[in-house]
Amino acid sequence: MNLAPSSRKSVSGAATIEEIRLRLKSDFGIHIRPENNTMLEARLSKLARSLGLTGLDALAKHLQVHPEALDVSDLADRMTTNYTYFHRENAHYDYLVESALPQVLAARKRAGQIDLKVWCAAASSGEEPYELAMWIREALSKENVHYPAGLLATDISSKVLDVARKGEYAAAAVAKLPDALIRRYFTKLPSGAMRVTPELHADVTFRRFNLMSPLPFRSQFDIIFCRNVMIYFDRETIHDLLERLYEKTVPGGFLFVGLSESFDRKRCPYTVVRPGIYRRSP
Repeated sequence: MNLAPSSRKSVSGAATIEEIRLRLKSDFGIHIRPENNTMLEARLSKLARSLGLTGLDALAKHLQVHPEALDVSDLADRMTTNYTYFHRENAHYDYLVESALPQVLAARKRAGQIDLKVWCAAASSGEEPYELAMWIREALSKENVHYPAGLLATDISSKVLDVARKGEYAAAAVAKLPDALIRRYFTKLPSGAMRVTPELHADVTFRRFNLMSPLPFRSQFDIIFCRNVMIYFDRETIHDLLERLYEKTVPGGFLFVGLSESFDRKRCPYTVVRPGIYRRSP
């Protein structure tokens, strides 16, 4: 946990919870209100029991001597759900295919470019970026445009990224997709599970990335999916991230967020298109 020397005077469980709450906010953007510390306390109590300690005060004293006993990045992973599934908020995929992709492809053609840059910023266990890659392949095949793999998928959790890289899912999970996509982009394993095809797997590059870090990308993206991650942020963190995403969106490009995520329209740099869909002015 790397407690600062000035903080070593206090070793109470309450002080430790407050410090960790602030670390989760500053390092990962995860905002836990003081009155909603129950889940954080539960996670820390579980850690205490695993170390043979009784109570949070004992854990606080232990962490003063053994700060390495708490991996804050792992705790951040445990504080978020990483819950996702294929064809989630499917109206977004309808708009992607019917409107967003045709518009950005037309803009690319006018500029004499044949590449397409897409970023899935909360990839979780891979369902979303793989489905995005499927729809992109479908759209490009209709346009007779060659698409050399270029979909970037990032997440803060190494654990879920390991799952995503395998590209194997239960048949029941894959069944949420349209039949045509299942036939083209999956093969059935002897176990009954479904694996994405090698071609589709090669389209997606998975990387660990913390959205609180400066965005290191040299190029801008035509389409950014950043769905159901800003629910963990407070308003200032959200609008700081929106400004940074905006700078990495090409003029005329699109941002997709979760349907439950809403922003202050006066401060949002994007133009609202539909619920959960925003666009940078061309």
